Amino acid sequence: MSAFDSSRSGDRPPRFSKPNKARAIGWSVLAPLDDRDQHPCPICNHGQLQAMAMMDEAWACDFCRHLFTLDLSAQILRVEDSTQPLQWRWMGRSWQPVRHSSDDLTPAIWIVAAGLAIGPVGIIGLSQYLFPPLPGARSVGFSQGWFISAAIGHLILAAWLLLEHYQLPLYVSLKLRWQDWRSRLNG
Repeated sequence: MSAFDSSRSGDRPPRFSKPNKARAIGWSVLAPLDDRDQHPCPICNHGQLQAMAMMDEAWACDFCRHLFTLDLSAQILRVEDSTQPLQWRWMGRSWQPVRHSSDDLTPAIWIVAAGLAIGPVGIIGLSQYLFPPLPGARSVGFSQGWFISAAIGHLILAAWLLLEHYQLPLYVSLKLRWQDWRSRLNG
């Protein structure tokens, strides 16, 4: 007969419950959002969010130093020191981004990024097509190099524009680490 067989009268199977360690580490696997606990920062994924002293709803990250407000009833955290309206919902163990539809701005960003990547490079390519170098001239390699470097440079600018608009977590984390590294070099 096994320890889990409850067919015998008066015997109960043993209870294998673990003590709740949620308060010991600050946040647990499925802990509700509590303003007295520490939670991981959704922007840098490195620091811990802590309630600011003498502030009712203000929180701050101890690594990236972003400021947040917390809505406990909706379990939503909102960044306050950014131009982007970034929000996250607490899912018990991690933050889940709350997506806002910015239908009026997103197409314009994509059009500007495409124009930035295609326009100048198209002008350089068209000028090379209409006015090719003279046969036997040494400048053939220069014009092709100029076209390739302009294409790479403008694609990087368009990618930067889209990354700034969408604020992907990896991009934000790398940007914060770059700023931290620069501040350590300068000061």
